[in-house]
Amino acid sequence: MRLKINLEKKISLFLIIILCQQLFILNLVDNKAAFQPISNEFSMNNPVAPYYSYSNIHLNDSLVYLLDGLSIEVMDVSELNDIRKIKTIEYDYYSYRGFSSDYTIYDWENNEFVFYDYNPFRETFNITTLQYNETHYTGAKYYSYNISQNKTGLFNQKLFRENNLLYIFLIYEEHSYFIEDISLEIKLLTFDITNRTNPIMLNSPISFYNSTGLEEWEETDRLISTRNRFSFYDNHLYLVRAYESHEDNGYFSSSELEFSFGFMKTWDISNHSEPIEEFTLEVDQWQFSTIIIHENLLFYKISNYGFIMYDCADMRDIQYLSTYKNDYTPNQIIVSGDLLYLISTGKIQILDIKNPEKIKKIGEYNPRFQGDGSFIEAILEEKILYVSRASEYEDRCFFIIDCNNPTNPKKLFPLGSQLSEDALWKLEVYVLMGIPVIIALAGVTIIIRILRKKREVGKIGV
Repeated sequence: MRLKINLEKKISLFLIIILCQQLFILNLVDNKAAFQPISNEFSMNNPVAPYYSYSNIHLNDSLVYLLDGLSIEVMDVSELNDIRKIKTIEYDYYSYRGFSSDYTIYDWENNEFVFYDYNPFRETFNITTLQYNETHYTGAKYYSYNISQNKTGLFNQKLFRENNLLYIFLIYEEHSYFIEDISLEIKLLTFDITNRTNPIMLNSPISFYNSTGLEEWEETDRLISTRNRFSFYDNHLYLVRAYESHEDNGYFSSSELEFSFGFMKTWDISNHSEPIEEFTLEVDQWQFSTIIIHENLLFYKISNYGFIMYDCADMRDIQYLSTYKNDYTPNQIIVSGDLLYLISTGKIQILDIKNPEKIKKIGEYNPRFQGDGSFIEAILEEKILYVSRASEYEDRCFFIIDCNNPTNPKKLFPLGSQLSEDALWKLEVYVLMGIPVIIALAGVTIIIRILRKKREVGKIGV
């Protein structure tokens, strides 16, 4: 008898557990975004899936400004337990050029944004100043400066700001199937933007790097592809340049690599008219790599790999310190004291770098039940991370992470959970499969109770 009662208790307990799981899953399934696109599974396997993101994120006086293509969402973060959107500033077609600009200065006091961009087709340096009020832009001013180069092949341009100086790097690159015909030239153009709407050009474009493939690599007659990544810090321009070659089969390349080669290089541009090269270092892991500098530390971050850390106190003699491997692509590195905040596509990690030669992970935030997406950039303010994220859901593009306890970072915003469509479908199937199990267990429990009562009645009759 005692054995049967224990069996009944075990079945009842198991039934309660299953019911609790079902209620939890149903709560997640019901917690969907208000707007559901036809196909919103955000993944590399579904490149046509829609997703949402902000192009920029800025923090100013307890207000977070989230910029997308045609509007600015303003969030009040003064009370972390009551985060709310207070307004949306709408823009229209005329502001589109500004939001696709190369560099932007945000003047919160005067309610205006100043956008800078270089037009390679018209060879003009352009400035757009937009004034706005509580809900929309109220006016625009335009300024254009002609910079005729009489040179073809402009491949890209990069704009960086240091105090009241704006540096424009014009990048000319010639591509070819053969490495000896490849060339890269970089020119520097400097503006004083103390008066933001009336800049002063300090020098005409100066060529400070002009190289062919043969000067950088001795192999010839190879099919070749190149990649360049630029970054800027403290009057220094950093370049990561990479080559990749395949077997030479006429004008087509096979999938077998013949060789790959990459290097990083830096120039001191304190003297705008005569930039000085400081170092060149060959690197093994070069694909989709960029450089981040923090004081005397150089972080060479690598897609789907992690980063390599160097001591760059002496730029002419940088020293290797350590390597930190990560399965996700690092998008941003923030250093505060002995802690490093690694903003990667799939998670946020907090690392202890007190001993740079032995990096330790002490905390991590993984966005479970937040839909598919990818972290982009972050701002750290008083141990709180304000993070933008590309997401399949509109309400999962801005996160606030409390890092006061670096071993256990916690999400403060957004509230609740969201699941990808694929995960929702799997959970819904699980719920449907669980219902027959619940019915079967309930039936077994009822039968056991009926049989037990019959036996008890029979014993009483006897």
